[in-house]
Amino acid sequence: MEKTALDSATLTPQQLAEMVTHPDSEVRREVAQHPSTPPEILSQLAGDQDALVRAGVALHPSTPPEALSRLAEDEASLTRGRVAGHPSTPSEVLSRLAGDESVMVRLAVTENPSTPPEILSRLAEDQNNLVRAGVAKNPSTPPEILARLAGDESENVRYGVAANLSTPPEVRYRSAGDPATPRPLAAGEGAQLTPLQAREVLELACERAYDPRSSLPQSYSVLAEIEAEGVRPLFHQRLEAARTGSLDEQHLSELVRDPSAVVRQTLATRTDLPQEMQATLAQDPRAAYTIAERPDLTPEAAWTAFQTGGCALNLAHNPACPEELLQQIYEKDPQKAWAISQNPAASSELLHQIALREDDTWLLCDLTRHPNISLSTLGHLAESADSSVAQEARAVLLERLEQARERGFECER
Repeated sequence: MEKTALDSATLTPQQLAEMVTHPDSEVRREVAQHPSTPPEILSQLAGDQDALVRAGVALHPSTPPEALSRLAEDEASLTRGRVAGHPSTPSEVLSRLAGDESVMVRLAVTENPSTPPEILSRLAEDQNNLVRAGVAKNPSTPPEILARLAGDESENVRYGVAANLSTPPEVRYRSAGDPATPRPLAAGEGAQLTPLQAREVLELACERAYDPRSSLPQSYSVLAEIEAEGVRPLFHQRLEAARTGSLDEQHLSELVRDPSAVVRQTLATRTDLPQEMQATLAQDPRAAYTIAERPDLTPEAAWTAFQTGGCALNLAHNPACPEELLQQIYEKDPQKAWAISQNPAASSELLHQIALREDDTWLLCDLTRHPNISLSTLGHLAESADSSVAQEARAVLLERLEQARERGFECER
């Protein structure tokens, strides 16, 4: 059967079964990803010699638990990571993958909605802050673990706790004088809050404006007392000003200094924000996240946000981030290689450094498809001892060779 037959969405299980032993690995990869491939064929492909076939099986929603258990032992971290994130992966397999040497595999375990609370509790002790942040964001994480992570040294972890709707209300509330670290709120303390503290409680309640019709009214138990003091209307007025109000010098000066981090962060999203104000807001730990993601990010604001801290990942993803800063981000934290490898503005020199220093299959396979990757870097990856990486790099080299030939033919004509 020809490869082009896979273009059809109406392939029968019998036709797909005939392709399982096809000599072309590209055909078997397509079978592994085809939506109509039945579980028994996926189970057979789980033992394929081609790493990307196995990775495709690990991602397929119909892959049976038995096959996922086998793939959890795969030599490629790409495949193990997909198994770790698969909702049908057995809990005993997730428990084993929670101790995997690859950070991305452990992170995938934390993001799996099927991961049991006891495994999340173990991963809350992980040395890597990305993994702990994944635990902090998972709605299945036990409340006592969320309370402990609320005091984590990593701002990403603490932010994950604040954004998790399963976090107990008393943990979500913070003191206005200590915006970086959540603290419990004693019973009845809501009535004693100052207006400034009340605004901080209000914005932390779910990182959005208080709505008494919310499906989680228990998260706002103290806000009824606060609302009686007239704080809510005041907050809404300022929030609306940050969203749509005039950005003349006087209003800008007031909004930039607003006591509410939500107001300042909202101001940072304005598409008409004067560029000279970007660097000012980038000094704000909360607004810096938003500034770092702006498509019109200025070099000055980018460097300021980086120095403020906590938003290197946002900067690494942003095509407007200066090349020198991308280089520094990678040197300071090589784990940001994942974000940089997906940034279309990353230079060929930086991509080459990543290719030389990193050994993660998933990352290097993605790197081969970067538009700025050089032929010399592809050549290096094509000689990789990792068969998956080598196959991907060689495939891209062949594609570029074919494109060069076509351009040559066009020139001759």
